Amino acid sequence: MVRGVKASEASTFLGEPCFTLTELLALVPTQKSFANAELYLNLYFELAGHKWVAQYLDYDKDDDVIVDYSANELIDALYSLCVWCLDRGYITL
Repeated sequence: MVRGVKASEASTFLGEPCFTLTELLALVPTQKSFANAELYLNLYFELAGHKWVAQYLDYDKDDDVIVDYSANELIDALYSLCVWCLDRGYITL
């Protein structure tokens, strides 16, 4: 959930999805230089919490988590990560 709205609820216009999972995956960088490190995208399903997790890990610092979002649906977690990237200028449209 980003800014109080679930992506699955906010990502439709006239009943059609604004973004598909494939489009979000194409938008979000898989790797990004960050300070003196390299971030990389990590997506997984957390069995204990029954949630999808979309996160960036710091490759140079033993995989420290830089940011992560979890949600019941992968598209919601990825959407939140996409907004985080947009807010920081990692994605330009």
